[in-house]
Formats: sequence, C-alpha cells, structure tokens
Amino acid sequence: PPVFVLSVARSGSTLLRFILDSHPELACPPETNVGQVCFGLARLWDLLEPSPESARDGWRPNLDPGGIPDEAALAIRAAVDGVYGRYLARHGKSRWCDKSLDSARLADLLARVYPGAQFICLYRHAMDVVVSAIEAAPWGLSGYGFDSYVAGTPGNMVLAAARCWLDQTRAIIEFQDKNPDRCHGVRYEDLVTGPEQVAADLFTFLNLAPAPGITQTCLSKDH
Repeated sequence: PPVFVLSVARSGSTLLRFILDSHPELACPPETNVGQVCFGLARLWDLLEPSPESARDGWRPNLDPGGIPDEAALAIRAAVDGVYGRYLARHGKSRWCDKSLDSARLADLLARVYPGAQFICLYRHAMDVVVSAIEAAPWGLSGYGFDSYVAGTPGNMVLAAARCWLDQTRAIIEFQDKNPDRCHGVRYEDLVTGPEQVAADLFTFLNLAPAPGITQTCLSKDH
C-alpha cells in the first residue's frame, strides 16, 4: 500500500521525503500532485456515471465526489499504480510514497481510492511556517498553495501564510482524528532534534525494517 504525507508548505516535508526515499523499500519522488490526478479521474467517473448524490445536486466540477463506487476506485488505482509501478521498478523499490502539498485537502478521497494506504501527518509551528514562507518568497508569496490566500489578503503575506497554515493544519488534524489507525503524526521540531528516534518510530508504523543512520545518509543521496 502507498504512503501519503499530509503537510502544509514550508513545514519540512522535503526533509521528510529525503528520509523516506532513502529507505531500501520506499520510493518517494518530488511532488507529483497524484491527489489531483485521483480527483480528476473521480470527477470524470462521476460525470459519466453519476452517483445518486451527483444526479440530485447537479454537476459541480470543484466538489469532491461524496462517494465513489468500488469500480471507480479500482480503475483509479490501476491507472496510478501503472505509472508508479514503472517508477518503483526503475529504482528497485517495493512501495511508493507521495508528499504532494495538495494531499491534505484530498486526503478523504485518497483514503477511499487506497483503502490500505497509510498517512504521515507532518506538523510545524505556525509562526515558523510563516517565517519560512516569507524567506522562500521575499518579494511576494507565490506557489506552495498560498495563492488563493494572498488574493484574499493582498499586501499581507503574514496573514495569508497563517490562514493557509490554519486551514490545512485543521484539515490534517481532523483527518488524523477520523483515521487514527491509518495515521502517524510527526512534529517537525522533533524530526530535527531527535531524527533517528522519529525515523525509527515512523518505520515501525509503516511495518518497514529499521534503518539506523538514515537521517545522516539521506543528505548525501541523490533524490
């Protein structure tokens, strides 16, 4: 089963990706936006074979389908796994992981498409996310999922980044509370102060073999 990282932008997800990608069994590429792919295929399925809810409420293209049939989930998995299967074979890994920034918003859909998937919920203090966002885009927030928030508060990057953090962190917490057995929470602050213990706990959750020293070797690998 795949692994999905749920995180806000500028919360340390790239460092976490390096650690995951360095495990002998895991392949974690840069952001693929696979959640958007699943969303698009789910909406296509719902358009061509609408659910009772869609038939009643009418077509709303930006709305996550309330429930997709098993046949749709199977078809979406087959499409995504076909591409990821080639990536796994090329890198000699057995399990794929994704850390796209839109996964937090689409976590419920991903959980329906992949009933066996596991989720890593990455958290970082709000003000550190704000500082990191401004450092990454000193001339104005762009990308990283901040754009819609910038449009709502033009001229105030701090408020835009903070609102983004609030909305997405709330969504991650709510998903983790609904799916405690499928989720494992990681604090960025713990990851950088006690990385080996955090990595060990993470691999235990994922039923993977221990990998001592991975938080050092991950920085010297090509990702």
